[in-house]
Order: sequence, then structure tokens, then C-alpha cells
Amino acid sequence: MSVAINQALTLRQAFTADQPTGIRRDLARTVRSAWTLSSTEDWRFPHTRGRRGWTTRFAHRTFDRLLSAAMTDPVLAYHVAEVFALTRPPGSLATARVLRALTGRRTCGAHLSRP
Repeated sequence: MSVAINQALTLRQAFTADQPTGIRRDLARTVRSAWTLSSTEDWRFPHTRGRRGWTTRFAHRTFDRLLSAAMTDPVLAYHVAEVFALTRPPGSLATARVLRALTGRRTCGAHLSRP
């Protein structure tokens, strides 16, 4: 549903601005996060065909650590949930707080804030 809504908003914006050029690129951009999140997780299943590169292994370790840290940090859990609900881009998790959570260090006052 989130992908469909984001694509509808992209279409509305393109046609309201009367500039439908580049619309395919803009529509592809709206599904990139959802596609990456879902297809990366497919590699966890042993019957998925293809080569699992270091980037896939890195993404799995990072997601595992992120979800583990979110279990004890409600603000981090809120932001992870927003990314998985596709209301925030995955890049929004690239903060000092998340890095500290992934490395097991204390956050020492670095805060994500609720909107």
C-alpha cells in the first residue's frame, strides 16, 4: 500500500506541475527502498538462487544488529518502524545514535527525535 500511495503522489506531482518528463525515473525512485528491503531479505532463504555477495551479508548483519538494538531503545524502534513502513527513507537511519547502537556503544546524548 505504501508503494502505491507514494507512486500516486509522484504521479499527481508530475501532472500538477505539467512536467511528466522523467516520470519513469521518479516512479522507480519511489519503489527503490521497498524493493531493496524486501529483496535483500530473500537471500536469507537457502533456496534463493544466485550469488550472495559481501554487501548482502553486511546488510543482514546490520539489520540484525539494528533490530536487536531497537528492542531496548524505543526511539530507535520508532525510527526503524518508520523505515520499514516506508514513511522514512533508509538513509534516515544514518545517524551517530544508530552507529553507536550497531557497535554496542552507549548513545551518550546523541538523539533521534520524534517528528
